[in-house]
Amino acid sequence: MAQRARDLLAHVLRVARVGLRDRYGIGGSQLRFRAGIPYAFSDNLAGWKARSDVSYDLALEPASLDHLGDGPIWTMPSTPVSDIQKKADLALHWMERAQFAGEPLVALLYLFFALEALLGDKSEGLKADMLAFRQLVLSHVVTGRFRHPNTTWFLYDQVRSAAVHGEDAPPVDQETVDKFEWAVRDTLNEYLTFASAQNVGRRGRLIKKLTSHPDVPGLAEWIRTNAGSDWEKYLKNVLPPSKDLLGPPQSASVATITVKTDRPKEVAKFWRDFLDYRVAPNHSDSVMLVGDGPTLLIQPSEQLLGKDAIHLDIRPEDQGVCVERALALGAQMADIGQTGQESWVVMTDPGGNLFCVLQSGSVYEVSLIKDPGRETLLD
Repeated sequence: MAQRARDLLAHVLRVARVGLRDRYGIGGSQLRFRAGIPYAFSDNLAGWKARSDVSYDLALEPASLDHLGDGPIWTMPSTPVSDIQKKADLALHWMERAQFAGEPLVALLYLFFALEALLGDKSEGLKADMLAFRQLVLSHVVTGRFRHPNTTWFLYDQVRSAAVHGEDAPPVDQETVDKFEWAVRDTLNEYLTFASAQNVGRRGRLIKKLTSHPDVPGLAEWIRTNAGSDWEKYLKNVLPPSKDLLGPPQSASVATITVKTDRPKEVAKFWRDFLDYRVAPNHSDSVMLVGDGPTLLIQPSEQLLGKDAIHLDIRPEDQGVCVERALALGAQMADIGQTGQESWVVMTDPGGNLFCVLQSGSVYEVSLIKDPGRETLLD
């Protein structure tokens, strides 16, 4: 009953703080009233409950003073100079705001702002996964241990994101905030320790050293095993995929370098004479040049292209397996207007560069026996 009464009173006070603000002569500082500590329903039913925002006197005994100065946080300068120091100072300010917030959800948001000052960036994408993983790697590298990343992931993905995007965020209690504050404080100390040990002055370089650390693949495997399937999209796109996910190694080699041009014969003559190649039969209106090196395919094109004017053709042992392996490594299927009847598969690498996976080697060899194609005359 007492909790229901507190919830009702909190709602009434919340409405009053906002509603009274439009009254002339009432200032915002006058509306910072809160519920009192004691409560009573009758003469025989009363009690009290301290608020989370109440402060108490702190007396520092000599023994307590001995701990002052322990830890990297005590070495932070009052006027930061390097980018690392500025980001750490920004995190420190957000953590201080969290201590005075009074409302657990607001305190949690401030703590995430602190964590993002240390390990975040401006890129789009999976921010919850990114922060939680970088926090894990940092703790592991500096201390040899780490907290389970799902706590940071859940609080960011379900609470922080909902709150800042105008959604109804799940409730957060003070105990949860206190534990997360401890984790962010550890991250700040580890951040300063790692930056000093690696002699880096910019956050970007620190993050690059973290994400390229040799223990990252092992930590990624730990997450795949212990943290759930929600992580897989991040791990697949950002980190080296598990060897088990790639399947068995397949033989694949560069079979052809394709050059697109609106002057195919002129270009073909140049490369034939320059490389001492010869013209070979093929099954298209392109000019195929073969010699001591990769085959060149000079392909007619009405479009004067810069990007993708040259692309690789990959000859696989097994086309289907090779395509699946490429997808697992981050490649994507590409549509450049093909009919679907082609013997090759058009794809892009993670940078958006086109390449083609050709027929399986054995299938291609059989097709050449049946029909070697025609030779293009250049002279």
